[in-house]
Amino acid sequence: MYWSSWSNTQPTIERASMDGSMRKTLVQFSSAWWQSSKPNGLALDPENRRLYWVDTSNSVIQYTDLQQGNGAKVTLSVGSAYLFQPYGLTLKENTLYWSTFGSVYSADKMTGSNVKRLAGSFSRPRDVHVYHNYTGIPGMSIDQF
Repeated sequence: MYWSSWSNTQPTIERASMDGSMRKTLVQFSSAWWQSSKPNGLALDPENRRLYWVDTSNSVIQYTDLQQGNGAKVTLSVGSAYLFQPYGLTLKENTLYWSTFGSVYSADKMTGSNVKRLAGSFSRPRDVHVYHNYTGIPGMSIDQF
């Protein structure tokens, strides 16, 4: 399992086994109050061994390479106009989807290019999920679509 912490002393992204053992900090953020990161909306990309997140405070999408294991942060080149108070993040195939203050956007997961506004006029969407056509939505049959 993976999670983010908005600790006032040291925001982090961590992982552990499902029983809570083998806990490890993957990414540590600056603890300086003027640079305080708020990592949120984790999205795992097993194909490329990456873990993506949105930083709610700094309005960026970042990732770390899980293969390297050094906790380095890489920022995707997604314009800040598309990242006003980002909160939720998910991944399907080669596309990242995220929710912001009032909208849902998508972009290429490798480059951050091809940004599209998919929906808008929401109050404040806090999360976004994408389901593959083959897996469906939990608790619903294909006949309900």
